[in-house]
Amino acid sequence: ADMARRAEIAAARQTRELLASSAGIGVWSYEPHGQHIEWSRDIFNATGLEPEDVAQPDQFFDRLDPAQQENLRAAFDQAVRTGDGGTIEHRLRGAGNQWFTYRATFRTEPRADGLFALKGISQNVTEVARTRDAAVWGERQARRLVEEAPFAVALYDRDLRLQVVSPRFLEIFQADEARVIGRSLHELTSGSRKRFVRAVERALTGQTVVRREDHLHDGLGRSHTLRWEARP
Repeated sequence: ADMARRAEIAAARQTRELLASSAGIGVWSYEPHGQHIEWSRDIFNATGLEPEDVAQPDQFFDRLDPAQQENLRAAFDQAVRTGDGGTIEHRLRGAGNQWFTYRATFRTEPRADGLFALKGISQNVTEVARTRDAAVWGERQARRLVEEAPFAVALYDRDLRLQVVSPRFLEIFQADEARVIGRSLHELTSGSRKRFVRAVERALTGQTVVRREDHLHDGLGRSHTLRWEARP
């Protein structure tokens, strides 16, 4: 019975390790007395590092993104002194100088002299972070292009709420950002301009709508001859 129980425990441990490895999850601990960090093999397998590469805090901090080192060191020291756990996202340079992004969640355990050990789980979120950062960069680029455009440009979300507009757009429609950003195009449009709203709705279904010459009236009732298009 004891042998069967030990085999069951060993199988369960192996299953947990396989699941953790496939999910990019590793565990680690830090003991303040001796200043030693112990890592699971999962992190080494992913990064190509060896235990001796990151066994000491200074070695670990040296492999962080320089822009994050100071904040990570401060968070580390605070947790050791106060016993406050937390979650931190950081970049880690691997053995081949490639960068990985980890999200570390840790708790604390009391030790002598009022200090605390750290017990953590780190998940490799490199691909998630790369996708997120690319989306943020793309949004910033789109915002900059719109804001600097010499013609009328507006970006809407799927609910037709205005997200970004160019100065020329505000000029034509006699508006300011405070009055239009976040508001629905349905709220802001009336009369003959409703056909423009319908064109934007069609664009949200994947169509591109182009008008080579159209007459639209601004907020003061003045007529403008415009070429415009709405695209997804």
